[in-house]
Amino acid sequence: MQTLNNRIIETLIEPAKARSIKDLAVGIKAVGVQLDNEMCGLAYRFAKSDAYIASSLDIGSFIGRSAAELLRWLASDEALYRSLGLAVANALLQPSLLSKIQSEKTEGGSNILEGDVLSVVELRSDDRVGMIGYFEPTAAKISECCRIDIYEFDTTLAPGLLPSSEAHEGLKKCSVALITGTTIISDTIDRLLEASAGCREVVVLGPSTPLLPRLFDGTPVTLISGVTKISHSILEMIKEGGSMRQFLPFVSKVNLRVR
Repeated sequence: MQTLNNRIIETLIEPAKARSIKDLAVGIKAVGVQLDNEMCGLAYRFAKSDAYIASSLDIGSFIGRSAAELLRWLASDEALYRSLGLAVANALLQPSLLSKIQSEKTEGGSNILEGDVLSVVELRSDDRVGMIGYFEPTAAKISECCRIDIYEFDTTLAPGLLPSSEAHEGLKKCSVALITGTTIISDTIDRLLEASAGCREVVVLGPSTPLLPRLFDGTPVTLISGVTKISHSILEMIKEGGSMRQFLPFVSKVNLRVR
């Protein structure tokens, strides 16, 4: 079965061939790419696992190179290269996404909903939510109405977090799954989606999430939630060590129904 990472490459490789890299930022917690059409894309970075590779990168050498070259890195064995590949994918998706948003505002429509993911996902008191990745404000709101199990690579971030190694079995017991887009970078998303097959609602969320519903055809995903209207000034914030949470005031959150 084709992996999601390879599906992203296959879907975007032709438009990627027409674009080149204008700027690239590798920070402590994120990476960002700006293409020659001014569109920007973001992705998380697992800094603890790729410090050596990051230190050896010649960032300037990427300027002017084909976006297709970096997009193919989504299939790399190295997490940092997958982060950069995903950032390119997210930048490539921005023009069509912005066009759809404008079209819906002009003509009316309900396929693209701006705002926080919890304004779109309906939760019930008897739901059991499995959250992969610790989204602190979202988790706090969910805990007020139903049970939530949070699986996180770094369990020291907050009390009660469960190790990510238990997520596959845990999701099988849940009715709602909220899966961070960073699982595309960690190369664990396919297995987690398989475990989420019995959930009523399966959401892939966060700034790393590629916002193209057809990428998730044939999976249990019902909703994708990410960001758009990304300013190139965010790349400077990344270079200065900024985190995804710091970028949120400078982007727009959007939610797209897959099914």
